[in-house]
Amino acid sequence: MTFANTIVQKYGLPLIDGAVKLHGGNGVAAVALLNASVKYDLAYTFVFRPLYPAYLRGLAYLQSGDASAAAAQFQKVLGRPGLVGRGVIGPLSRLQLARAQSAMGDTGAAIGSYETFFNLWQNADADIPAYIAAKGEYDRLRNRRGSK
Repeated sequence: MTFANTIVQKYGLPLIDGAVKLHGGNGVAAVALLNASVKYDLAYTFVFRPLYPAYLRGLAYLQSGDASAAAAQFQKVLGRPGLVGRGVIGPLSRLQLARAQSAMGDTGAAIGSYETFFNLWQNADADIPAYIAAKGEYDRLRNRRGSK
């Protein structure tokens, strides 16, 4: 029972509460809640894939305006492909990393990350909202870079 309680108290509840705050637009509160699960980021809980808290923490940092901290969280996910496997947080971390790099003003890195994301999702349906948004962001970034 102790193991289950640890997973619930230190992983599950902070993850759920953080996701609720994130969805509500309160990235700062989400970061605070999600930081409780940092040492459990690599846990395999049979409910969520490993590194899911790191992915959500990255989204929360991005939403709260800390693009550098967001990028570090997405790099944490991308740096462990064996744990992420074919899960959706792998490619989505690449997309979010591109957004973080763009927010930091690193246009070249952002363009490269967007292109890697598109290569990963080359066989995806063209009407997926994340894909549509990424295409628009990528085009705006390239146009802005070309006009300088």
